[in-house]
Amino acid sequence: MIKKVTFGLLLLLVLAGMLTGCGISKEKSQAIESAKESLHNARYKAETNYGTLTDDAFGGQITELGEKADQIDQTGIHKMDEQEAEVFLNTITELTTKYGVLQASIDEEAQKEKQVKKQKEETLEVPVYICNGTGRTLTMIKMTDMSSRTDNILLSDGQILGINQILLGGVVNVRKDSTKWQITAVDDTNQTLVFENVDLSGAKEEGISLTLECTENGNTANMGSYVSEKATDQSTVSESCESTAENSN
Repeated sequence: MIKKVTFGLLLLLVLAGMLTGCGISKEKSQAIESAKESLHNARYKAETNYGTLTDDAFGGQITELGEKADQIDQTGIHKMDEQEAEVFLNTITELTTKYGVLQASIDEEAQKEKQVKKQKEETLEVPVYICNGTGRTLTMIKMTDMSSRTDNILLSDGQILGINQILLGGVVNVRKDSTKWQITAVDDTNQTLVFENVDLSGAKEEGISLTLECTENGNTANMGSYVSEKATDQSTVSESCESTAENSN
């Protein structure tokens, strides 16, 4: 009888030991759940912020990390031992870290897009035509924003603007906080003409005209209204240019 009782107690102790060795500790389980919550938050933030971007450069990473996060959510821990649980916990932590790195890149791109948007809002694309009242044939014309030192090339690459002719089709980007410009032109004798302190404060997105003139008092660039109708022949071009020059005086 004593032997039977002793054997029964021994069996219970063995079974208890086996049960204790199965599964993971409560602390480890809680650590995994906490890590999963951090992963879910990191994923949600990255995917939400990615959705605000216009650039799709991070789409591949979002998909790849999302698939790994789904695999983690589908993995049960009730059959894991402590060692397996530790590896699983590290996997969750590593994936959360990767989301953090991706989030930093998304934030950087979002800041760039914000700056570009702000610049667009502060910049007007202004159609401009140049009336050549210099008395010279011009082979190059560029307009320079003096605050940003940004050039807008209007005439180049073998093009020629004759005397009293109008250069059509030009566009300049005029920032709202930059009103002072400089126009540089080169004639067919390779002489450079500089028109300084050109005021574009009245520029509108509908367009402007600029009449370039060389006088004894210096070079001037007078701004006027934009004429959208294109000249159909040389006489009309000359008359329009001469008329613009007269109106600017």
